[in-house]
Amino acid sequence: MAERKASPKRTPAKKLSFGEAVAEVGFTVLSRNVGGAAIVDVTANFTGGGSSSITGQSVANALGSEDTFFHFAAPSGESITSLDFSNSGTGTVLQRRLPIDDFAFIT
Repeated sequence: MAERKASPKRTPAKKLSFGEAVAEVGFTVLSRNVGGAAIVDVTANFTGGGSSSITGQSVANALGSEDTFFHFAAPSGESITSLDFSNSGTGTVLQRRLPIDDFAFIT
């Protein structure tokens, strides 16, 4: 598993891999009440070697204030192999966490 180079003050990318062909995936990153606001980057990797990223999404430091929905769809004839997550959270593990809810996928 290759780890993406993280810019300063960002947590290293964490990878979520799928064991079967996933055509679409959607999920919500929840705002948090510890550690300050975070900037979230998510990259979907495809079977053809390409990827798609959503970067610079703000997640606030107030519960329920900036929950953010992410959606990725694989190009025709391909599938999503994995998702890479990184965020600007700093401090303790609790302050760096990236809470995800409402995870859905289409195979």
